[in-house]
This record gives sequence, structure tokens and C-alpha cells, in this order.
Amino acid sequence: MHYEIDWHDLIHKAIENEASDIHFTVGQRPYMRCLGILQPMSSQLLTEQTMSDVCTVILNKCQQEKLTRERELDSSWTFADRRFRIHAYYQQNWPAFAFRLLPARIPKLAELK
Repeated sequence: MHYEIDWHDLIHKAIENEASDIHFTVGQRPYMRCLGILQPMSSQLLTEQTMSDVCTVILNKCQQEKLTRERELDSSWTFADRRFRIHAYYQQNWPAFAFRLLPARIPKLAELK
């Protein structure tokens, strides 16, 4: 029996692991980048249905139309009190997503030296 991946759990997992990036593509395993190393988040492949669900939740109707028309879109999204920069694009005729987890706190200039 085939079960859909709970992509919300994957986002939580990436936050817990302080991932910098998350990559979702149909037919591929979901990946996250931690400390510069790209690693699989699940052994299951992302399905068309899962990616359709992600698209519906993350993008509003206007953004979905723009993605369909222009084949890529940059946006932002808030989940679990964390902000993400999102790049949506088409891969294998389905929307794919690259998420960049933004810092929970913006460092002060003095901290950056």
C-alpha cells in the first residue's frame, strides 16, 4: 500500500535540524541541506498529489496562476513561526519547490563584525 508523504512533517524536521534548504521535486525523495550537506529526508518519493497539495497550501490563487504562466515564481511563506524564501518552478511538468529557511532572529550589525 502506498502512503503520501506528510510534507508538513518534513518542514518541521528541517526546522529541527536547522536545515538551510529543502528541495521538493515530483518523483524524487525530499532533500534538506544541513551544514552544506544535501541529505534525503525520506525514502519515499514525492508524488504529483503531494506536490499539488504543497502548491495549493503555499501559493495563493494569483501566485498559482503566475507559476503556471511564467513557469517559475519567487515568494515567501511562514510556517511554524518561521519564514521561508521559496523558489517554485516546473520540473518534469510539475511544480517543484526550493525552500530557504530564513534565520529565526536577524543578527545585529555588531554581531556580524
